[in-house]
Amino acid sequence: MTDYNFTAATLAAARSGDVVAARSLIREFVATVQQNRRADGRPHLKPSGLHTQFDERLLDYLAECFAKIDKLTTADIALNLASTGKRGRKTNTATRAEQLRRGRAAWELVTKKNFALEDALYAVADDEERAYDTIKRDYQLWKALLRSLG
Repeated sequence: MTDYNFTAATLAAARSGDVVAARSLIREFVATVQQNRRADGRPHLKPSGLHTQFDERLLDYLAECFAKIDKLTTADIALNLASTGKRGRKTNTATRAEQLRRGRAAWELVTKKNFALEDALYAVADDEERAYDTIKRDYQLWKALLRSLG
């Protein structure tokens, strides 16, 4: 069975609408349940196998998702498996990684090199040959990820 290890970043990505991350968390949950069953379908008397204990972060994430379903949200939206009506192109994982990298670069200039935010955004925009507004959006995405991690 595949080991679907996940991190706080996977949880944050799923919460922000990353369908790939949301699906990986569902696979993790399913794998954990399956590993806790004997061949006849009954639970093991004591834990065995790779996925034997539920990660509390995963349970909290799924509880949040299921709570949304109680509020008349459809299951696909509650489990972060569907678009919530956001406009524009869907972002893929590679694009998101690039956005976060650029956002982190601006954040590091502000936090580690004491740049003013606007100066940091312009500096990254020049280095990356991107628009200032693009880097500003990427910076905001990075900050949102940091907030979601606590």
